[in-house]
Amino acid sequence: MEKNIIVAVDFGTTKLTMVAAQKDASGHLKILAFESESMPSGVIANGLIIKPSDVGATLLRIKQYIINRFLPIKVKIETVYASIGGRSLRTFEVQKPHNFNKPTELTIELLESLTEDVYRSNIGGRKIYNIFPQEFSVDGSTMNFPQGELCNSLLGRYLTVVGKEIIETNLNKTLSRAKIVAEEMQFSILSVASAVLTTADKQNGCCVIDFGASTTSMAVYRDQKLQHAAVIPFGSKHITRDICSLGLREEEAEKLKIKNGVALKDKVSVDESYKFAPMNVSSEIRYIKATELAEVIQMRMDEIIYLVWQQVLQTNLQDKLEAGIIITGGGSQLNAIDELITLRTNLQVKYGDQSQYLTSDSNILLFEPAFSQIVGQLLDGSVNCVEVVEEILDTPITDPEPKAKVKKTNPIKSFIGNLFAEETPVKE
Repeated sequence: MEKNIIVAVDFGTTKLTMVAAQKDASGHLKILAFESESMPSGVIANGLIIKPSDVGATLLRIKQYIINRFLPIKVKIETVYASIGGRSLRTFEVQKPHNFNKPTELTIELLESLTEDVYRSNIGGRKIYNIFPQEFSVDGSTMNFPQGELCNSLLGRYLTVVGKEIIETNLNKTLSRAKIVAEEMQFSILSVASAVLTTADKQNGCCVIDFGASTTSMAVYRDQKLQHAAVIPFGSKHITRDICSLGLREEEAEKLKIKNGVALKDKVSVDESYKFAPMNVSSEIRYIKATELAEVIQMRMDEIIYLVWQQVLQTNLQDKLEAGIIITGGGSQLNAIDELITLRTNLQVKYGDQSQYLTSDSNILLFEPAFSQIVGQLLDGSVNCVEVVEEILDTPITDPEPKAKVKKTNPIKSFIGNLFAEETPVKE
């Protein structure tokens, strides 16, 4: 079996997904195994794992399904690339001065060690998860890549991803329950960017928005660098709950949103309405006007777009985003959402597309916007996560089929065996 298989896990609010893949010479992903399970409400909320034990049990089961996909080759998975999310995650700039006793050459090793020092910075009690060097002042001269320079003083400017420590604590508890560790933890929106942004997008300036179930994440790029990222505490689930105010159950509201939801009120007919069965035997048939539905959706979408745009304004790059806004995530499938964003920001909007990295035989779900993040995680991965325990020959040698015999059974042994027959889950 070929080596360097990347395994990634996406801890979504509504689903838990694990994928194993290999990258070919052209950068395409060959999907070897894919598993995804719906998550009950409350175990993951706003991007944060709330119940590590429950999520870990699901992850352990999914991991076994993935392992079974490699049969007859026996493998084990002990490391994965994991995404991190949560409302507390955001970027924060850190500046670090360094003075040397004599002219010192800035080697790659030295610059990497100075970057590691940034992890020890105290940022309001928040943990630093990722660090991105932005630029350096070398004896007063600003440059992006100072390798090989001689200097007496250095000032480094770094963009850090910070958040509450409980994000890592609960993630590690979850992974431990599934008997795996994280090879790397990366802010989820950065993985999304790897999947849907081009080199030109990042160079010319853009804002990428991932519309999730309970949160909306955003990031701004310019000159090939991450400039800012943040998490907005509202997502498509909040829209569903808003629709419930029209007199619908949550399940009805979700189906109506998916089938008929429109983000722009002006795009629906005033004569259109949707019919629903009575709540109970003593109530009447319910009718929801299309304009009422669109108004509720637009109010929440306006709030989300406003909050995202406030984050963009913090960068002072709103007039330099030549590549516009790129949207993805399950919530981006809402009708007319692109038109509403353009109306509020005066920027062109396009839909993210990760299909360029997937081979044609990949699981069809991976082409959907909701799975752009895990595709990015696989693209960013580089360390092998799957170890072969035993490789079985393609054509195993077998003994001639023996004649049928009547097998005597011990009822006690049979009873005990049946008790443990389902201990190891196997998925067809």
